[in-house]
Amino acid sequence: MIDIDCFVFARRERNWLGSSLYSVERSAALAIGDGHNVRLTLILWNADPATKCWASERVMSPWIVIGLPASTLAEARNVARQQARGRAVLFLDGTDMIGESWLIDTVDMVSQRSFVVRPEALVTFGADPFLPDGFECILQHSHTREDIILRRQNPLPSGFVTSRDVIQSVPWPDEDRDRAWGDVDWWWNCLAATGDDTHRIARNTAHFRRVDDKIGVLRGQLMRPGPVYRPPI
Repeated sequence: MIDIDCFVFARRERNWLGSSLYSVERSAALAIGDGHNVRLTLILWNADPATKCWASERVMSPWIVIGLPASTLAEARNVARQQARGRAVLFLDGTDMIGESWLIDTVDMVSQRSFVVRPEALVTFGADPFLPDGFECILQHSHTREDIILRRQNPLPSGFVTSRDVIQSVPWPDEDRDRAWGDVDWWWNCLAATGDDTHRIARNTAHFRRVDDKIGVLRGQLMRPGPVYRPPI
Protein backbone atom coordinates (compact mmCIF):
# COMPACT_ATOMS: atom_id res chain seq x y z
CA MET A 1 0.00 0.00 0.00
CA ILE A 2 1.34 3.43 -0.95
CA ASP A 3 1.22 6.12 1.73
CA ILE A 4 2.73 9.02 -0.25
CA ASP A 5 2.73 9.46 -4.03
CA CYS A 6 5.28 12.00 -5.29
CA PHE A 7 4.92 13.49 -8.79
CA VAL A 8 7.52 15.82 -10.30
CA PHE A 9 6.65 17.61 -13.56
CA ALA A 10 9.47 18.48 -15.96
CA ARG A 11 9.58 20.25 -19.30
CA ARG A 12 12.63 22.48 -19.90
CA GLU A 13 14.71 22.13 -16.74
CA ARG A 14 17.62 20.14 -18.22
CA ASN A 15 20.24 19.32 -15.55
CA TRP A 16 18.48 21.56 -13.03
CA LEU A 17 15.99 18.74 -12.69
CA GLY A 18 18.54 16.77 -10.70
CA SER A 19 18.33 19.10 -7.71
CA SER A 20 14.54 18.87 -7.62
CA LEU A 21 14.59 15.07 -7.78
CA TYR A 22 17.29 14.87 -5.12
CA SER A 23 15.28 17.09 -2.78
CA VAL A 24 12.30 14.74 -3.17
CA GLU A 25 14.49 11.69 -2.60
CA ARG A 26 15.85 13.15 0.65
CA SER A 27 12.37 13.98 1.89
CA ALA A 28 11.13 10.54 0.84
CA ALA A 29 14.00 8.84 2.70
CA LEU A 30 13.01 10.65 5.89
CA ALA A 31 9.37 9.63 5.39
CA ILE A 32 10.38 6.01 4.72
CA GLY A 33 12.43 6.03 7.91
CA ASP A 34 9.27 7.20 9.69
CA GLY A 35 7.42 4.13 8.42
CA HIS A 36 5.75 5.47 5.26
CA ASN A 37 5.71 3.74 1.89
CA VAL A 38 6.63 6.28 -0.80
CA ARG A 39 6.39 6.09 -4.61
CA LEU A 40 8.33 8.49 -6.87
CA THR A 41 7.15 9.42 -10.39
CA LEU A 42 8.66 11.84 -12.91
CA ILE A 43 6.35 13.16 -15.64
CA LEU A 44 8.04 14.59 -18.73
CA TRP A 45 5.37 16.71 -20.40
CA ASN A 46 6.17 18.18 -23.80
CA ALA A 47 9.81 18.07 -22.69
CA ASP A 48 12.61 19.55 -24.76
CA PRO A 49 15.39 17.26 -26.11
CA ALA A 50 17.94 18.33 -23.50
CA THR A 51 15.62 17.53 -20.59
CA LYS A 52 14.61 14.16 -22.09
CA CYS A 53 18.26 13.30 -22.71
CA TRP A 54 19.26 14.22 -19.14
CA ALA A 55 16.38 12.18 -17.70
CA SER A 56 17.18 9.12 -19.85
CA GLU A 57 20.80 9.12 -18.68
CA ARG A 58 20.42 10.08 -15.02
CA VAL A 59 16.98 9.10 -13.69
CA MET A 60 17.06 5.60 -12.23
CA SER A 61 15.05 3.35 -9.94
CA PRO A 62 13.06 3.89 -7.76
CA TRP A 63 11.78 6.64 -10.07
CA ILE A 64 9.00 5.78 -12.51
CA VAL A 65 9.19 7.92 -15.67
CA ILE A 66 6.09 8.78 -17.71
CA GLY A 67 6.63 10.52 -21.04
CA LEU A 68 3.89 12.75 -22.47
CA PRO A 69 5.52 14.21 -25.59
CA ALA A 70 2.67 16.42 -26.81
CA SER A 71 0.70 17.19 -23.67
CA THR A 72 -0.35 20.43 -22.02
CA LEU A 73 0.25 21.15 -18.35
CA ALA A 74 -3.40 20.36 -17.56
CA GLU A 75 -3.14 17.00 -19.32
CA ALA A 76 0.05 16.17 -17.42
CA ARG A 77 -1.54 17.10 -14.09
CA ASN A 78 -4.57 14.94 -14.90
CA VAL A 79 -2.42 11.93 -15.81
CA ALA A 80 -0.78 12.20 -12.38
CA ARG A 81 -4.19 12.63 -10.79
CA GLN A 82 -5.39 9.39 -12.38
CA GLN A 83 -2.18 7.55 -11.40
CA ALA A 84 -2.27 8.63 -7.75
CA ARG A 85 -2.68 5.76 -5.28
CA GLY A 86 -1.17 7.16 -2.08
CA ARG A 87 -3.30 8.58 0.70
CA ALA A 88 -1.12 11.70 0.40
CA VAL A 89 -0.02 13.13 -2.96
CA LEU A 90 2.84 15.54 -3.70
CA PHE A 91 2.86 17.69 -6.84
CA LEU A 92 6.11 19.57 -7.58
CA ASP A 93 7.41 21.38 -10.66
CA GLY A 94 10.90 20.53 -11.87
CA THR A 95 12.24 24.04 -11.12
CA ASP A 96 11.40 23.69 -7.43
CA MET A 97 12.98 21.98 -4.43
CA ILE A 98 11.43 20.92 -1.13
CA GLY A 99 12.83 20.78 2.36
CA GLU A 100 13.87 17.43 3.82
CA SER A 101 10.99 17.28 6.31
CA TRP A 102 8.29 18.45 3.85
CA LEU A 103 6.59 15.06 3.41
CA ILE A 104 6.43 14.05 7.06
CA ASP A 105 5.36 17.60 7.98
CA THR A 106 2.33 17.39 5.67
CA VAL A 107 1.19 13.77 5.40
CA ASP A 108 -0.71 13.81 8.69
CA MET A 109 -2.36 17.14 7.88
CA VAL A 110 -3.91 15.85 4.66
CA SER A 111 -4.79 12.47 6.19
CA GLN A 112 -7.05 14.15 8.75
CA ARG A 113 -8.71 16.84 6.62
CA SER A 114 -9.22 17.67 2.94
CA PHE A 115 -6.46 20.27 2.96
CA VAL A 116 -4.24 21.40 0.10
CA VAL A 117 -1.02 22.12 2.00
CA ARG A 118 1.70 24.46 0.80
CA PRO A 119 4.92 25.78 2.36
CA GLU A 120 4.96 28.84 4.57
CA ALA A 121 7.74 30.40 2.46
CA LEU A 122 8.54 30.37 -1.25
CA VAL A 123 12.18 31.33 -1.77
CA THR A 124 12.90 32.33 -5.37
CA PHE A 125 16.43 32.99 -6.56
CA GLY A 126 18.40 33.47 -9.75
CA ALA A 127 22.02 33.08 -10.77
CA ASP A 128 23.03 36.25 -8.92
CA PRO A 129 21.06 36.85 -5.69
CA PHE A 130 22.53 40.36 -5.38
CA LEU A 131 20.70 41.63 -8.46
CA PRO A 132 17.41 43.51 -7.81
CA ASP A 133 15.40 40.57 -9.16
CA GLY A 134 17.83 37.93 -7.99
CA PHE A 135 16.23 36.85 -4.71
CA GLU A 136 12.85 36.98 -3.04
CA CYS A 137 11.15 35.27 -0.12
CA ILE A 138 7.35 35.32 -0.08
CA LEU A 139 5.58 34.34 3.13
CA GLN A 140 2.04 32.99 3.17
CA HIS A 141 -0.57 33.54 5.84
CA SER A 142 -1.80 30.37 7.53
CA HIS A 143 -5.42 31.14 6.65
CA THR A 144 -6.83 32.76 3.52
CA ARG A 145 -10.22 34.05 2.48
CA GLU A 146 -10.25 31.82 -0.56
CA ASP A 147 -13.57 33.02 -1.89
CA ILE A 148 -12.22 36.57 -2.19
CA ILE A 149 -8.54 36.12 -2.97
CA LEU A 150 -8.73 33.41 -5.62
CA ARG A 151 -11.28 35.34 -7.65
CA ARG A 152 -8.75 38.12 -8.20
CA GLN A 153 -5.34 36.42 -8.39
CA ASN A 154 -3.45 33.22 -7.67
CA PRO A 155 -1.06 33.85 -4.77
CA LEU A 156 -0.34 30.16 -4.13
CA PRO A 157 2.84 28.26 -5.08
CA SER A 158 2.36 25.46 -7.60
CA GLY A 159 3.85 22.76 -5.34
CA PHE A 160 1.62 21.18 -2.69
CA VAL A 161 0.60 18.05 -0.82
CA THR A 162 -3.02 16.96 -0.59
CA SER A 163 -5.06 13.80 -0.17
CA ARG A 164 -5.83 11.32 -2.92
CA ASP A 165 -9.54 12.07 -2.47
CA VAL A 166 -9.02 15.74 -3.31
CA ILE A 167 -6.75 14.98 -6.28
CA GLN A 168 -9.09 12.43 -7.80
CA SER A 169 -12.27 14.43 -7.27
CA VAL A 170 -11.03 17.70 -8.80
CA PRO A 171 -9.65 17.49 -12.37
CA TRP A 172 -7.53 20.21 -13.95
CA PRO A 173 -9.52 22.20 -16.52
CA ASP A 174 -8.34 22.40 -20.12
CA GLU A 175 -6.81 25.67 -21.21
CA ASP A 176 -9.46 27.92 -22.71
CA ARG A 177 -8.07 31.30 -23.72
CA ASP A 178 -11.50 32.58 -24.76
CA ARG A 179 -12.70 32.14 -21.19
CA ALA A 180 -9.38 33.40 -19.73
CA TRP A 181 -8.60 29.90 -18.49
CA GLY A 182 -4.90 30.20 -19.26
CA ASP A 183 -3.50 29.51 -15.80
CA VAL A 184 -4.86 26.01 -15.17
CA ASP A 185 -3.27 25.77 -11.71
CA TRP A 186 -5.12 28.93 -10.66
CA TRP A 187 -8.41 27.46 -11.85
CA TRP A 188 -7.69 24.18 -10.10
CA ASN A 189 -7.10 26.09 -6.86
CA CYS A 190 -10.51 27.71 -7.31
CA LEU A 191 -12.23 24.41 -8.05
CA ALA A 192 -10.54 22.67 -5.11
CA ALA A 193 -11.57 25.38 -2.65
CA THR A 194 -14.62 24.11 -0.77
CA GLY A 195 -14.50 26.69 1.99
CA ASP A 196 -12.20 29.07 3.84
CA ASP A 197 -9.93 26.29 5.10
CA THR A 198 -9.01 24.21 2.04
CA HIS A 199 -5.66 25.86 1.23
CA ARG A 200 -3.37 25.74 4.26
CA ILE A 201 0.32 26.08 5.02
CA ALA A 202 2.67 23.84 6.99
CA ARG A 203 4.43 26.03 9.53
CA ASN A 204 8.20 26.50 9.30
CA THR A 205 8.48 24.95 5.84
CA ALA A 206 9.77 26.33 2.53
CA HIS A 207 9.99 25.55 -1.17
CA PHE A 208 12.88 26.84 -3.24
CA ARG A 209 12.48 27.92 -6.88
CA ARG A 210 15.35 28.66 -9.25
CA VAL A 211 14.90 31.04 -12.16
CA ASP A 212 16.91 31.28 -15.36
CA ASP A 213 15.98 33.03 -18.61
CA LYS A 214 17.51 30.15 -20.56
CA ILE A 215 14.70 27.82 -19.52
CA GLY A 216 12.00 30.42 -19.80
CA VAL A 217 11.14 30.76 -16.11
CA LEU A 218 12.53 34.26 -15.70
CA ARG A 219 11.26 36.94 -18.08
CA GLY A 220 12.89 40.11 -16.82
CA GLN A 221 11.61 39.60 -13.30
CA LEU A 222 10.96 36.79 -10.84
CA MET A 223 7.93 34.66 -11.58
CA ARG A 224 5.95 35.58 -8.49
CA PRO A 225 2.92 33.54 -7.42
CA GLY A 226 0.93 36.75 -6.98
CA PRO A 227 0.71 39.69 -4.57
CA VAL A 228 2.34 38.86 -1.26
CA TYR A 229 0.39 38.31 1.94
CA ARG A 230 3.28 39.52 4.04
CA PRO A 231 6.04 41.87 2.87
CA PRO A 232 8.89 40.08 1.08
CA ILE A 233 12.07 39.65 3.11
